[in-house]
Amino acid sequence: MRGMDTMTIANGTIIVFMKNPADPGYLIVHRVVGIVPASSSAYNQISFRTKGDANSGPDNWTGYGYIPASWVEGVYQYTIPIPYLGSAILQIRDFMYNSSTGQLNPQGILVIAALIVALFAFEVIEPGKKPSSSKNAGASDTPTPETNQSKSTAHG
Repeated sequence: MRGMDTMTIANGTIIVFMKNPADPGYLIVHRVVGIVPASSSAYNQISFRTKGDANSGPDNWTGYGYIPASWVEGVYQYTIPIPYLGSAILQIRDFMYNSSTGQLNPQGILVIAALIVALFAFEVIEPGKKPSSSKNAGASDTPTPETNQSKSTAHG
């Protein structure tokens, strides 16, 4: 494995590995659910049992039910997790598309059209409260300064 010690991979780690060394361009991303020590592995190296999060059971990529560490290309580096974001995206997708046909649902199209119309309506009703760049030629918003004229008064 390039740049990483396989001993640091633990249960629950998400790894990227080759399905078959004969086809190194076909990579799989699955979670480690078991570690097989080199002494027990048919490959004479540490090996990993894997399982896709959406799969019901562990993978069986080889006849042994685990993949050798030499097939591992890398480890998934976590980003900032946002709880329930995936579920929200899936619910939106299920609302927008028919899961059996893959076609857009009519109500999904109507919701998007309604949102676009609402955005335009709000802009027309209350146009952004931006200062206008041009002023009316006949009217002036700034008061004209009064001229100071000195008046001399004679006392006497």
